[in-house]
Amino acid sequence: MKEYVIKESHERRCLECGDELDGRADMKFCSCECKNRYNNRRSHRQRATRNKINSILEKNHDILDGLLRMGVRSLDLVSLTRMGYVMMYNTASTRTRGRAELWCYDIRFCLSETRIFNIERVELP
Repeated sequence: MKEYVIKESHERRCLECGDELDGRADMKFCSCECKNRYNNRRSHRQRATRNKINSILEKNHDILDGLLRMGVRSLDLVSLTRMGYVMMYNTASTRTRGRAELWCYDIRFCLSETRIFNIERVELP
């Protein structure tokens, strides 16, 4: 006796709206609009995190810039954090001659256990 296998239809659907796809075999979306909406939604959380970090970095830079404008080159960490500076967010850090050196964009400063000091703007190439 002969067996007949009925192939199931592999109906392809848009990952965003669910409409049936008609076209290339590797198509995932029915339109550019659906593709953009899908990718925007998928990456929303990543963008929100980046935006939050960038806002913190900008605020940190504004605080350091304000200190420089007032002629302040050294400040205790308690006062700095009261001003809203978030020590966890800087753009770079190095160890020079045994001391921690932190950067917030174009402003560099040294860090001790209780203070920041040698706050200075550095000309970037």
